[in-house]
Amino acid sequence: MENFDNNVFVDNTIKVNSIFLKGSNDSEQRSFKVAIAKQESEDVTIHIAADPSLVSTYNEGYYDQTIALPTNCYKIPELNGLRVLLVFIVSWYHFWQQSWLTPSIGSYSLDYLLRAGYMPVDGTILLSGFLLFLPYARAMLLGEAVPNTKQFYQRRIMRIVPSYYFVTLALLFAVALPWHLYYNSSDMVRDVVMHLTFTQTFNPATYIATPIGVASWTIAIEMQAYLIFPLLARWAMKNPLGTLMTMAAGTFAFRGWCVWRLDEYNMVVNQLANFLDIYALGMGAALLYVWLVVGGYFVTKYLVGIL
Repeated sequence: MENFDNNVFVDNTIKVNSIFLKGSNDSEQRSFKVAIAKQESEDVTIHIAADPSLVSTYNEGYYDQTIALPTNCYKIPELNGLRVLLVFIVSWYHFWQQSWLTPSIGSYSLDYLLRAGYMPVDGTILLSGFLLFLPYARAMLLGEAVPNTKQFYQRRIMRIVPSYYFVTLALLFAVALPWHLYYNSSDMVRDVVMHLTFTQTFNPATYIATPIGVASWTIAIEMQAYLIFPLLARWAMKNPLGTLMTMAAGTFAFRGWCVWRLDEYNMVVNQLANFLDIYALGMGAALLYVWLVVGGYFVTKYLVGIL
């Protein structure tokens, strides 16, 4: 505001609030209101943000020893580069599958790198588990608000669905239908419906034999994981070790059943049950990361109390 004849007031007169953490507390929220003294003719926007440069001033004024949490506790920009690298390797692998073009440096072949290009898929799943659980880890260890489940689903849908639907329908109308890749209309309807509902991994015709994007199974796995993740995350907040170990045990049990009962593995390899242990590793890494970033203060006792 350029007119300084008005004032902004905060209804909270207490400068410092203490939050007592114990095993029975799984969430904590605080609020305050901001108001102006006189009504304005235009909308007034008030931005409230942490300013680490003022921490020392605050400590001198209130004889406190407050510290500002490091910014990398909230955002890790380096992971954007890692995600791009993983996606590039997987894309390169699929390109190699279709072309068999193997790069080399002089007489040194890079064939072994391309043949292992499917492995970064696990890396993207691990990264997803880490990033999804990071705000829940901060809620556990730093007393922040637990992520809102409705907003969680809204963000996931807006991030995935529009572009995924566009690519799927583009392949349908530009490739599958013009080239008559379906035997009949019922096969086409089933394939499209299962792709649009992220359930194509449950049927061989829509997963292995689909003409509208075999590689989209990874998106289906992620969306299936998003559906149950808020529940898994809240369980992990109450019992981290038990939840993560149960997820891993469930995956190993599923793999054991596959080896014991099946002789055809195409339909079971790329299923959500086969990736729960990787999600669990990512969630555990998020807990460890937050603990290391904040220096581990008050965290050890808290973890011991809820395990």
